[in-house]
Formats: sequence, structure tokens, C-alpha cells
Amino acid sequence: MEEISVEEKPLRIPFTNNLPPAVFREWFTYAYMARLPLQEVLERALVAYLQDKAQAREPLPPEQEAILAAKEQAELSRRQKRRTK
Repeated sequence: MEEISVEEKPLRIPFTNNLPPAVFREWFTYAYMARLPLQEVLERALVAYLQDKAQAREPLPPEQEAILAAKEQAELSRRQKRRTK
């Protein structure tokens, strides 16, 4: 069986949200009717929203970069632990 590198899969950084129920219902309904995973709908929406936002591509301040790097590292560690079980 071919070995899959941990880095090949996109990182999935957990986050929480406080979406209003009506927005979640619309998102869920659209995903269901379009036969798309919720994740794909969310990703497409965010990519479209951020397309013209230059701020989204600016470098983060060092303290925020450290927070993001720690979350990415935690996700990589979690994946590696799951692979060794």
C-alpha cells in the first residue's frame, strides 16, 4: 500500500462560529441541494469573498503568525499521532 505524506492533505484548523441559525440553515440547504459537502461550499464562499481583499494577503504581525503556526503545528501533530495508532 502506498504511503501518504502528512503534508499532502490540506490542514484543517478547527474553529468555532456563531452563525445565526437562518444562515446555517441556508448554507446546509444549499449544500444538500447542490450535492456538495458543507466544507466545499464554505471554502468556495470564503475564496470568493476574499478575492478582492488585499488585507487577506498581507503579512501577519509576529504574535498572530505565532498563534497561526501553533494551530498548524497542533494539527500536524494530531495527524501524526493518528497515523501511528
